[in-house]
Amino acid sequence: MTPHAKRLGLYLVFGALICASYPAWAGHKKQIEAHQLRRIEVVLNSGSVQLIAWNGNHVTVEREKTALPIDVRQGILRVGAIPSQKPKMSDRVKILAPQHLLLSVVVDSATVDVQGFSSSRIQVVTMGGHVRVSSCSAPLEIETVSGDIHAQHIKGDISLKTVSGTIRAENIKASFMETKSVNGSQYVEQMATRQLRMRSHSGEITFEGTVPDNGFWESATFDGDMHFEVNEGAPLDLEVQSRMGQVEVDEAVTAREKAGNYFRGRLGTAKTLVRLTSFEGAITVRIDD
Repeated sequence: MTPHAKRLGLYLVFGALICASYPAWAGHKKQIEAHQLRRIEVVLNSGSVQLIAWNGNHVTVEREKTALPIDVRQGILRVGAIPSQKPKMSDRVKILAPQHLLLSVVVDSATVDVQGFSSSRIQVVTMGGHVRVSSCSAPLEIETVSGDIHAQHIKGDISLKTVSGTIRAENIKASFMETKSVNGSQYVEQMATRQLRMRSHSGEITFEGTVPDNGFWESATFDGDMHFEVNEGAPLDLEVQSRMGQVEVDEAVTAREKAGNYFRGRLGTAKTLVRLTSFEGAITVRIDD
């Protein structure tokens, strides 16, 4: 099975898990006028949270259980427990809201799906819940322990962190992007950013993207393998080193220094420094022609 086919299979499985979390159900609705709000906070244990941006002038909260508390104070709509409390409630929640509102979601094992917002910040924190964020123009911060992360069609600075979950990011436009995992794999495709920082201990990192002018990218692992593929003619000032792992660099990159598992070379105008390092992991660099 090719790497692309393998990733496609993973995407389909992940999408099925998210979609299965949102079967049709008749919930209890509450509407709040949007003009009195600046932020939405959701705190939940298990179940699911779906936040969808729309053009209405109010916020609609639909929940399966009437016992789930809803409170509005000082411009903040709170659904579930207050932030200082540990989430103890389980429910399925769907919220329709104007796209400019700030979002904060804290859950334990609930799945989270966010779509279409253009606010000044989106923040999601979970333990084991999977997170999907799509079609948003906003700074994005996602942290999980074992939950998978899928971000796609994002415009804005982005930070994705997990311990053992899988990170997938597609169609990202940002001035700064960072990803971090312990043993979770990371897959980044169709990404354009001036500053990129990727970290993993033992998880695999796979990257496909366009190198900008005057940028700085760095990626590091302990024993996780790295696969980087960038555009033909990229302004690449490349430095690759693995203390004990194999290093393989596309012959299109002109070597300036090569010794053992260390490689330094350039491509195009060489205006962007790309530094890839590992202790035991293998590193592969390919130029897309």
